[in-house]
Amino acid sequence: MTALVTAPLLLAAVLVAASVAKWNARDSLVSATQLLRLPAVLNRPVRWLPPIELALAIALVVAPVSPAFIVVSAAVLALMLAYTAVVARGLTFDPRPSCGCFGAVGSPITGDTLARNVVLSGLAAVSIGWGVAGWTVPGALADLDATDWAWLGALIVTAAVVRWVVRERA
Repeated sequence: MTALVTAPLLLAAVLVAASVAKWNARDSLVSATQLLRLPAVLNRPVRWLPPIELALAIALVVAPVSPAFIVVSAAVLALMLAYTAVVARGLTFDPRPSCGCFGAVGSPITGDTLARNVVLSGLAAVSIGWGVAGWTVPGALADLDATDWAWLGALIVTAAVVRWVVRERA
């Protein structure tokens, strides 16, 4: 069960990356809401996405007790499902807009964008289930032995290499 610590850790990493990318590009978020034909009433609240994503990422990693972890995981799931719905809707537009998922760094929405969001929603659902089983990230990390840490280290290196390759391709 401790291996499932990767679900909230991956979500936290994605949320931090998205938050950092959006932080100084908040005007691009308003532009994205317009391109995605979302209600204008969202233009002001969408500017709060970067700090919300960052707060959720931190809370996923530091929530000390299972009930708090479950609440945070549920909030992350709600956010991921909202993003997934927006992306799915964007797939129906011609031309397809950029989702603004990672701030000004974006490309038109594709099926891959939707698949990514579905996977992230699944990871959030796994995190909720993991929390219901009584786990938290601090608790799981405290229970890791040397072999588990090696796997976690390998996961981090893999994520870094994937990010590097994707960045090079972009």
